[in-house]
Amino acid sequence: AEETSFTYAELEGATLRHSSLRSAGLDYAHFKGAELSDVTLHGASMQHAELTGISATDCNLSAVDLTSASATHSRFAGCTLEGANLHNADFSHARFENTVLKHCDLRGARFVGASFESSDLSGLDLRWAVFEKADFSRAGLSRCTLEGMHLEGGSFQGADLEDALFTD
Repeated sequence: AEETSFTYAELEGATLRHSSLRSAGLDYAHFKGAELSDVTLHGASMQHAELTGISATDCNLSAVDLTSASATHSRFAGCTLEGANLHNADFSHARFENTVLKHCDLRGARFVGASFESSDLSGLDLRWAVFEKADFSRAGLSRCTLEGMHLEGGSFQGADLEDALFTD
């Protein structure tokens, strides 16, 4: 089956519910302000996508490629981003609530002022991303590598830091 391509598509303010865009080509697509609910984007390519202000609820974004995407001021609730490529993506001021972010590539990603309340980031190497003023309240950070990070103004109230690595 041929992959669906929405490269450069204008989906600003769109509402997608109970949809599958599995392995779709969504590079440079504009989703600004879109509402996604129970959407499967597993394996989709969303490089350089504009996701500012989206609201994603119960979505599967596993193995999605968000290289250099912008998702500032977005909300992800009950989503799975396991194995996602977030290389150089900007999630500043985004909210992750009860979201799974395991096995992600975070090199160069920005999470300035982001919130990860009750989300699972266990086992991630967080050294290569920017997390200034990030809120990790009640987040699962067990086995994370935090060595050499700049976490000024960050909150870790109630976070699970079991076996987290702070120094080598």
